[in-house]
Order: sequence, then C-alpha cells, then structure tokens
Amino acid sequence: MAIVLPGSASNADFVRRAFGPPLAAAGFCLVTADPPVEDVVAGQLTVLDDAEERFGPALVGGVSLGAHLAVRWAAHRLNRSAARRPSRRPAVAGLLLVMPAWTGEPDAVAGVSAITAADVERDGVAATVERLRAAAPGSWVVDELAAAWPRYTARELTTALRATATSAGPTLAELASLTVPCGVVAVTDDPMHPATVAEAWAEAAPTAALTTTTLAAVGADRTYLGHAAIQACRAVGTVRP
Repeated sequence: MAIVLPGSASNADFVRRAFGPPLAAAGFCLVTADPPVEDVVAGQLTVLDDAEERFGPALVGGVSLGAHLAVRWAAHRLNRSAARRPSRRPAVAGLLLVMPAWTGEPDAVAGVSAITAADVERDGVAATVERLRAAAPGSWVVDELAAAWPRYTARELTTALRATATSAGPTLAELASLTVPCGVVAVTDDPMHPATVAEAWAEAAPTAALTTTTLAAVGADRTYLGHAAIQACRAVGTVRP
C-alpha cells in the first residue's frame, strides 16, 4: 500500500496520474485524496492517520506540501513506534518525497503562495489562472493548477494558499530521524521547488537517494515523478508491497 498526498491546492487526480501506474507496476495499491478545502494541513495529516489505522505500515509520500507533511508525520510515527515497540516492523515502510519546497520555517518560496492568495482574493480564481497562463505559456504546472482550482471558491483557495504559506516544512532533525528508505525527487529548473531543498533533504535523511529531472520531462510524462521516486527509494533499501 502507498499513501501519497497532493500538493497544496492540487488534487488527487494529479497524484493518480503521476503515481498510479508506477506504483501498480511495482505491486503497490495507491491511496490518495483531494486536499480538504478547509484546514489543508490538518486535513492532509488526518488522511495519513486514517490510512495508517486502516492499512498499517505503508509507503508514504507526497508532492510539495504533501511531501512536507509526509516527512513530519512519518518522523513522529517512526519515533513513537521505536520508543514503544523497538522490535516491531516500522510504522512506515518508506517515503516518496517529490518536489519539496522548503525546510523548516517558511521562506521566500512560501511567500509566493501568500502573494497568489492575495491575487485570488482580489481578482478571483479564473482571472488568477489566466494571469498565470499568460506568465508561463505552455506550463504543465499551470495546466495542473487550472484543472484543480475550479473545485475551490475564491475564499477556499485563498485560505488553502495562506495555510501553505505559513506551514513549516520538516526540520533537518526530523529528516535525520527517518530510519526507512527515502526516495527524493528534484525538478532542477523549477524555482518554486528548488533543487537545493531536495538535495538538503536527501543529505539529511540517513537512508535516502536523490533523483533529478526537468520540467520538460515531467511535462511530457507525469509518471516520471512516480517512477523516479520509487526507483530512488529502492536504491537505498528493500521496499515491498
């Protein structure tokens, strides 16, 4: 079983397209869900709690904010499990961490979410999407946002983006506490998800491998993200369905 969280204001459909076929080929069933329109951080953590209760130890992962939350949740679960039952199977089988955006306290990249939230609040969802299309014609990232954002009202999207902008990423200490295989994926030419962040995550986690790609490669085939994450994870440990 693999539980993969979307990024902020993204959706489960993107996760299914990017991760579903690669995970199925590796023998895993995918569990994912749309981020809640209210309290995106707490809601995504609840998805992980519910999946753990239902399925037990599993691969856990996410994209962008989803990756942040996956690490924070996994670090807590692994530390708790080791303290209570050190001889038992780890509470998390491995981690698939794609396009992390920051480490620790929110930084300038997080501030872009706050700026976008202000644009949505002022101009609405449709107008903001059109502005993004004009600024980055042909961008698959904008295409994915344009597909995901209509499920939100302007107020809901503003709230979700502001929650993202103020949400802490995992600390280096949390990353260092991960005792399971971690596959980290960086998109080298994506300024909103700097490759330096993914590199720092892979360096901090004791059993991690980093794979890099480009916006063009993912634009041509979304499943590259899933394949890359699984390959990186398996490069540093045995991960079975």
